[in-house]
Amino acid sequence: TTAVDTTNDRAEMDGDDVTWNGLNIGTPGYAVLYQDTGNPATSRLICYWELGSTASNGGDYTLSFNAEGILYIA
Repeated sequence: TTAVDTTNDRAEMDGDDVTWNGLNIGTPGYAVLYQDTGNPATSRLICYWELGSTASNGGDYTLSFNAEGILYIA
């Protein structure tokens, strides 16, 4: 979802947390949000998250977004 926060003079983007089920890739370093144009040369990176050091171990892995939203533009 998107919203305009007139109190803080910014646009906000939010969404549901993302869960990958049965992820067994070791320790993921980053997650990315990008615009998929169908062509890698023109697909744009919107933002990325550094995930830290939690190993997936074949279980569910959840990217939990901040309560204030995924990102905002001031």
